[in-house]
Amino acid sequence: MNRRQMKATLLSLLSAAVALAGFVPHQRIDHEYRLTNDCTDPALTLGPAAGSRQPIYVTFRDDSTEGYVVIRSDIMFQKSTDGGRTWLSADVLVRRGEPHATYSDIATDSDGYIYVVYNGDSGSSRNIYCHQSSDGGATWSAPVRIDDYATSWLLGGPRIAADADGNLFCAWTDQRTGSLHVWSSVSTDRGATWSQNVRVDDDTTDMDCYQADVFVQPGTNHYLVAAEAPYYNGSTGFIVPPADPEALFSAIDRFYREARGAEFTRNVSEEKKKYSWENLVLSIEQLSS
Repeated sequence: MNRRQMKATLLSLLSAAVALAGFVPHQRIDHEYRLTNDCTDPALTLGPAAGSRQPIYVTFRDDSTEGYVVIRSDIMFQKSTDGGRTWLSADVLVRRGEPHATYSDIATDSDGYIYVVYNGDSGSSRNIYCHQSSDGGATWSAPVRIDDYATSWLLGGPRIAADADGNLFCAWTDQRTGSLHVWSSVSTDRGATWSQNVRVDDDTTDMDCYQADVFVQPGTNHYLVAAEAPYYNGSTGFIVPPADPEALFSAIDRFYREARGAEFTRNVSEEKKKYSWENLVLSIEQLSS
C-alpha cells in the first residue's frame, strides 16, 4: 500500500469509526435555567457497576454573571444511573465559590466514593481543593486543601485519579518555581489528608510544562501523567511573562537586534511539518512494519 492509499484508507477508517459510534440524541445534564448563569467545563467519570448499570458522574462549573462579568463560580454535580438517559432532577452543589471555584475534575474508587478537585480562588489566593462523597454524590465533605505552597501563586487545572488500592493521585499546573511545571500529591485516606507536594516533570529549561492529565494504568498502581511542554522559546519566537512590559520590550529589542525574522520563519515552517498528514501516515507505516 502506498502513502496515498494509506491516507485514503485512514480517512475511511476514521469516517467508519464516527458512523459506527451510534451517538444517541443528546440529553441535557444541568438544570440551570437562569439567564444570568452559564455552565461550563464539564468532567465525567464512571462509578462501580451496580448490577447491569454503571453510574455516570459529572461535575461542572456554574457561573453567575452580571452582564459580561462573572461574579461567582460554583462547582456542581450530576449523575445518571440509566446510561445517561435521565439525570437528577436538581443539580447538587459541591462548592460555592468565594467567589470562584473553577476547573473541576472527578474520580471514583472501587468502593464507590466520589472525589472532586478544583481551583479555589478567593481573589487574594488560589489553591487546589478536594471534596469527597460517600453517598453517591448526595452530600459532600468540607474542602481539603491539596497544594502546600505557603504563598499564593499561579496554579490550577487539577486532575485526579484513584488506583486499585483506593489511593488518590492529583496533579496540577504550578508556578511556584517561576515557570509553569506539573506538581502532584497523594492521599491514602480517601482525601482527608494529602502528602507533601512533589514536582512531576524534570524539565530543566526555563520553558513551561502545563495542562496535566492523569491516569492509572489498569491492573497496577502506576500513575501516568501527560502534559504540554512546548520548546519554542528562541526557536520560533520569544515567550515573555504576561503583564511584563519590560520583558516584552527586551524580547522585541532582541528580535530586531539579532535579526531573527528569517530564522523564526524557517523554524515555524519546520514545526508545521511535524503535524502534517504525511508524517502521520509515515508513523502508521512504521508501526505496522
